[in-house]
Amino acid sequence: MKITFGFRINLVILISTFLIFSFSHYGVLAFESIVTKSSQFSENTWIGPENVSGLEKVEALQLLTTRVSEWQANNIIQLSYLEESVPFPIENIHFMIDESLQHAKSGSKNELLINIEAESLNTALENLTTSSLNDELDVEKLKLDIFSIANSFETGTIEINLGDYLLSPVKQPQIIHTITIPTQEMNLQNFGATIFLEPKSTFSLLGFLEKQGFIELDSYSLGLLSSGIYQAILPTNFQVLERHIGMKLPEGISAGYEAKIDSSLQMDLAFYNPNEDEYTIEIYSDESTLTLDVLGIPFLYQYKIVENGLQEFAPKTIKQYSPLLEPGNSTIKREGQKGLYIELSRLVKDYNDVIIEQHPISKDYYPPVHQVQVFGLALADSGNQGSGSSGLIINEHTNYETGSNNSESTNSPNDDTVTDSDAETEPLWGKPDEIDK
Repeated sequence: MKITFGFRINLVILISTFLIFSFSHYGVLAFESIVTKSSQFSENTWIGPENVSGLEKVEALQLLTTRVSEWQANNIIQLSYLEESVPFPIENIHFMIDESLQHAKSGSKNELLINIEAESLNTALENLTTSSLNDELDVEKLKLDIFSIANSFETGTIEINLGDYLLSPVKQPQIIHTITIPTQEMNLQNFGATIFLEPKSTFSLLGFLEKQGFIELDSYSLGLLSSGIYQAILPTNFQVLERHIGMKLPEGISAGYEAKIDSSLQMDLAFYNPNEDEYTIEIYSDESTLTLDVLGIPFLYQYKIVENGLQEFAPKTIKQYSPLLEPGNSTIKREGQKGLYIELSRLVKDYNDVIIEQHPISKDYYPPVHQVQVFGLALADSGNQGSGSSGLIINEHTNYETGSNNSESTNSPNDDTVTDSDAETEPLWGKPDEIDK
């Protein structure tokens, strides 16, 4: 069967029409699919800390802009050197989001491009007390680390220790402060120990003594040792977290510098080293002197302890009467001791000897210990005996039933309060129920 020429013509026209229709309809869909797919980031595409997989560039731009604004609003960068710290304005970190999107490679991890104006960094460094420090720093390395912090959206208060960027080595440790204490009356002759104060760490003296096996020292020696450590760290920037005093100032310790410890009562001496460097306290002694040296990197500021408001309170005399003493005689039952009150504060000066601030450290009070004096009872004359007198002259402040003074009491825990057992061993004090008032 022969296909006519007309039929062939019609078939060609039909096929051509179908092709034209198909390309005009499905070609648009195919082109749109290709274009849409090419404008989206493929799987495992990151820009900085953000996953932009499956997002179009417009969506990724919006996401990164929001995250940058949140990070700049909620985080802080501090530049610190020794004990000084200044803020670096986080808004001076410029995030180049458009450029980051243009250079981003789909399916890989890409950096979020960042820029910091040199002038803004120099301004921040000049706010430090040591304004010449920026001449001693590797500023380019510092910038790279700030870029890294910003690129990862590190959160919180981010502290950058400028000591890590010094071009020349940091100063060598040296003796910062030394104190000496006489050792004749304590068991610390030929004593030696080293206390390591780690950076940004807390030190507990009780914990140290227990670990080193020194906790068995007598209480007087422990008190002088702990008070010596406390006195040694006061002219530093260490922060005292726990410290106690007794009711009576121990011999050999100046008012304001006592630090009482007692393992049974969990009375500890604890303090915090806020520095980026380690410090040590070397303790050593000979036959007569206990020495404590604080060693480490010299501080940026000067620290001085100032004593304020020293007051002394004279003890009073408490009179008691006893029939066991001859009339006109007296004896001292307890010696009096004066009371003390003193305030300490820490003065902070910069390298130009200008006072920056003054912090209160302590307010110590030791109540006076009143003297107790016992007198013999005086006999009345014979004329008064006939009128019904008991034959005794009673002081108006004396309670005849107890034989004690009612006028004033002392709150010192060092009172030699007479108990029943005391009365048995010391008959001079008379009745078993007699107490100090």
